[in-house]
Amino acid sequence: MDIVKSKQEIEEEGQALSQNEGICGNVKLCCLQPLLEVTIQEAEAQPFEVLMQFLYTDKIKYPRKGHVQDVLLIMDVYKLALNFKLSRLEQLCLQYIEASVDLQNVLIVCENANKLQLDQLKEHCLNFVVKESHFNQVIMMKEFEHLSSSLIVEIVRRKQQPPLRTHSDQPLDIDNVFSFLN
Repeated sequence: MDIVKSKQEIEEEGQALSQNEGICGNVKLCCLQPLLEVTIQEAEAQPFEVLMQFLYTDKIKYPRKGHVQDVLLIMDVYKLALNFKLSRLEQLCLQYIEASVDLQNVLIVCENANKLQLDQLKEHCLNFVVKESHFNQVIMMKEFEHLSSSLIVEIVRRKQQPPLRTHSDQPLDIDNVFSFLN
């Protein structure tokens, strides 16, 4: 995204300021300096606007939850937050995206996360897909047929693996707890 004003635009603004606010010849001097051009690689206008809004307000105006285009927009903002190392913005985007993933958008979000190399989001989507209550519905969707073959393989392999047990999932051995307390 390029943010550039032409020399003519700056001179016109300077003339308008000097006429309206009584500023003297100082305006002419600033217009003679070289223009500043800022190029930000891999940044579209709309995600960059959201990032700038966050920088000025420390807030994100969240779009509608669950709508695919809005989730994809926040994914682009998340990618920018990662690039600029804005941890609070990263957290806000991640919370929004994870809360917005549903049966209607999970495959599109997963494919986009894979393309943008957003591994944490891709992981969230894969876990969503292989849940017992979601899996059959997701694989019967038309979008599933259009997924990249690498993602299809990942989903099938993940479904075949037994679920990993977290510490909180481990059964509690009551005898050991009571023997420890005695």
